[in-house]
Amino acid sequence: DAVWLAKQGIRVTATDGSAAMVREAKAKAETEGVSDKVAAIQFSLQEVFSGQRSVVSGQPVADSHQPSAISSQPTVDENAVNDQSSISNLQSPVLHSPFFILHSPFFGVFSNFGGLNTINQWRDLAESLARLIKPGGKAVLVPMGPICPWEIGWYLLHGRPKIAFRRFGVASAQIGDATIPIWYPSAKQLKADFAPWFKYLET
Repeated sequence: DAVWLAKQGIRVTATDGSAAMVREAKAKAETEGVSDKVAAIQFSLQEVFSGQRSVVSGQPVADSHQPSAISSQPTVDENAVNDQSSISNLQSPVLHSPFFILHSPFFGVFSNFGGLNTINQWRDLAESLARLIKPGGKAVLVPMGPICPWEIGWYLLHGRPKIAFRRFGVASAQIGDATIPIWYPSAKQLKADFAPWFKYLET
């Protein structure tokens, strides 16, 4: 995603909680000839709203003369637009995060590959993202939702009802040596959590 966005002329700060994935992103950007437009950093979604390093957890780059975006990769459910006229008077722990070495706010945020499923503080994330995105900028969110018919059917046919319906509760995932909780927000849930700061566009 970061490489594709860069090829469209967008300067990208690509983030991931995994150091290995960050190295992979840097290598791909170099191979595709867009390393000058992609800054890959190790930085998790938890850090965006907490300002603290996480257990499973790069340097942001922004150019005031070029469109910029954060591409978070750690499913397409919702697009939102920052509906605030001013973000300068808001306070948040995110002000102490590495993102605030930026020269200017981002033009947009794109989260893919289940990054949003590694947190359940979506409202806190929305508030923090509103401070990072220029007024009128967009947030494109792609979480894994709670309903996946083929997954439910497959596991039920194989006699594993607990796994079939795991998305309706809190699941877990192994990332390296760490086991982390996984949540499955619906588009309705994300829409409600982002509503105070973002105007919903479409699902």
